[in-house]
Amino acid sequence: MKKNSFVLYGEYLTYFNRLELLEKGRLIDALLKYSQGLPVEDEIKTMESATEMAFLFISHQIDLDMEKWQSRCEINKQNGAKGGAPKGNSNAKKSSNEDEDEPVKNKPKQPKTTKNKPNDNENDNENDSKKKKTKKKTSATEETSEVLTDKDINELIEKNFIDPDVIKKFKEFIAMRKAKGQSKAVRTRATFDGLIKGLREYAKTKSQALKILQKAINNCWQEFYPLKSVDTEEEGIPYAN
Repeated sequence: MKKNSFVLYGEYLTYFNRLELLEKGRLIDALLKYSQGLPVEDEIKTMESATEMAFLFISHQIDLDMEKWQSRCEINKQNGAKGGAPKGNSNAKKSSNEDEDEPVKNKPKQPKTTKNKPNDNENDNENDSKKKKTKKKTSATEETSEVLTDKDINELIEKNFIDPDVIKKFKEFIAMRKAKGQSKAVRTRATFDGLIKGLREYAKTKSQALKILQKAINNCWQEFYPLKSVDTEEEGIPYAN
């Protein structure tokens, strides 16, 4: 199934406000074609660098929205194959008595047994402990598997770095990965945190960070590698929080 629309979020004004009227038109034209699966290589070639950067970020969000929409369609399809609304929906509730020959009221009640009934306080304490452990595990898993939007990525970059040159270069690296295809794009918090950890490990100064980032961009690497020769002249100059 093909979706014939996409969402333009209000936050995109940040990108559009930086573009001339002609570049805005080129960006919209390329996004419309991209959302319908049409080739946009020729459009990208004519874009200015700011327009191309805006296209990369917005098209990434289009891909994420498309995946969510396709997932919902698949769930609805599976529910339909099972006979309609999912379990728990009021439309799916049917009285089990309809298929029974004898009314429930005529059935004899079974006696209640209390044999070996556990202490209520013990059960409550045990259940509370299990819930706390499960909640902690769930929170940690959700945070690392969280799908990031372009806005999320930009906020995380600016939160982790204080130097504007490093921030700009890191965003160029993220855009390079996205341009290589969805399988290479930075999509989860776990992937992003891994990149931040790698750069902090290999770069102790701003100069080293910029060199590592540029080398990764030039070689289309998906992660960072240490420099063969380390520049110690700028040692001690901070670039990250």
